[in-house]
Order: sequence, then C-alpha cells, then structure tokens
Amino acid sequence: MNSGYFFDSGAMIEIFFTCLSYVPICFFAATVSLLIGLVFGILLTVIRDSKWRILKALGNGYVLVVRGIPSILLLLLVFYFVRGGFTALAERFSWEANSSVIPPLFLAILALSASSAAFLSNTVKSALSSVDRGQKEAGLSLGMKPSTVFLRYVLPQAVPAALPMLGNQYITMLRATSLIGYVGVMDIVQAGKIKATLYSNNLEAYFAEAIIYWGLTILLERLFHWINKRNAWHSSAA
Repeated sequence: MNSGYFFDSGAMIEIFFTCLSYVPICFFAATVSLLIGLVFGILLTVIRDSKWRILKALGNGYVLVVRGIPSILLLLLVFYFVRGGFTALAERFSWEANSSVIPPLFLAILALSASSAAFLSNTVKSALSSVDRGQKEAGLSLGMKPSTVFLRYVLPQAVPAALPMLGNQYITMLRATSLIGYVGVMDIVQAGKIKATLYSNNLEAYFAEAIIYWGLTILLERLFHWINKRNAWHSSAA
C-alpha cells in the first residue's frame, strides 16, 4: 500500500477558479482602504505638522503605534474592539440590534484603512517636502490664500512624487486582504480553505492562492511602472 502524497493538479485548477471569483472583493477592499487611508494620511500629516504640541504628539504617536502592529493583530483588535463597543452601547441604550449587524467587510476595511493611513502619512509628508518651498512663498506673497496655493501649486507637484509610493502601498493593501478571512470575510484565502477542506487538498489550495496573488502583484507592478514612466515623461516634457 502506497501512503505517499500525490499532488492533484486537477483539484488545484478547480480551487484556483473558485478563488479567482473572489478577486473583485479583494480589489474592492484594497482600493477603498487605500482611498480612506490617503484621506486620513493627509489629515495625519497636517496634525503632525501642527504648531499645537498635543496634536503633534497624538499624530506622531498614532503613526508610531500603528506602524509597529502586524496587520493581522490590528485587524483582530479593530474587529473585537468595534464589535465589543457596539455590544456595550446596545446593552446601555437597550437596542434590539447586536454586533452581528456590522458587516465583516466594513470592519476589515476599517482596520486596513487605519494601517494604510499611518504609512501614507509619511508618503504624503515626503511628497509635500519635495515641492520647492519658494513657490509656496511666492504665491502667498501675491496675496493668494494658503488653500489656493496648496491646490494650484503644491498639490499638482506633490502628486507625481507620491505616485510610486502610492503604487507600492496599494500592492501592500492587496496582499493584506489575504488576512480578512480571519474576521469572517469570504475572500480568496477563505474560499480556498473551504474548498480544500471538502476534498483534503490543502497544498493544492495554497498553490492556487499563491499563484493568484503572485499574478496580481506582477500585473500591478507592471501597471504602476508604466504609469510612473508615463508620468515622468510628461513631467520632463513640461
């Protein structure tokens, strides 16, 4: 009797296509998390540059703490903290609803956004610092409002500088979506896990999932490389 393990390529292909159907969910979570993280990253940058020491300390403290927590732990912390808080409020105000009404995808995006904001704050800060300060001072000397100078002169020059780092952060967010199954979201990894449990093909499932994430990463890297080259060409032409 041969007890050796035989890799089932047919099972891997079946699991691959099952997992592939959940790629849009992962893209949605990564995209929304990046956009929310970018908004709060900009806000964090403003807070960290504030003249108020308390605000500055809070902003720097947030970035320091969140950047030091692994994504999986941050995801679980947000999941249990929000659900626990909602349960406490429901009991306090006698709500009929319980924490199960909070969609797991919402909690996953909330955690990924919180992580993204901490990293993107440094990206935004670096991009803004790359803009010649003299242009800002020239605009202010002409009587323009600070907000007008920022929108017309600073921001258009800061965006190209931030694009490479934003691309890298988006790829990081996409990879991080491999963890959202831990809070109940049906994603690529979770779908593969369920399929593997039915047929006892764990290794095949891991290979299928790895191929999907590897392929998505390569495609995104090439896409962002093309965007950065095109952006650099337009900048030099201007």
